[in-house]
Amino acid sequence: MRVLLLLSLVAGIASGDDASIPLDHRVAFWPNGRVRTSATYLSDVRHGEYRTWRANGTPYELRHYDRGRESGVQQSWDEQGELFLNYEMRHGRRYGFINAVPCLPADGNNVQRGGSQ
Repeated sequence: MRVLLLLSLVAGIASGDDASIPLDHRVAFWPNGRVRTSATYLSDVRHGEYRTWRANGTPYELRHYDRGRESGVQQSWDEQGELFLNYEMRHGRRYGFINAVPCLPADGNNVQRGGSQ
């Protein structure tokens, strides 16, 4: 009987059977009362949407997780609201841009050549 129960538990875990485990939505706040984080957990690991905001209320990041691993669209914004991180995770691989802001303006006036200026 114990072996049968153990095998059924292992089979449920291996098949990704989460239907019986309730999702837990958690919200944390800054001292000023604004929302700091909003996240969904499955068995104490991130699962679903995870959002964070700065203390002034502007969005900082939007992440998506599947059983604790990044999955789907991942985005972050700087303090001016400009998107600086935008990629998608599919099957453990990253597609898109991370810190896709050029170091120098693209006008050509500040182009550095030959290692020194």
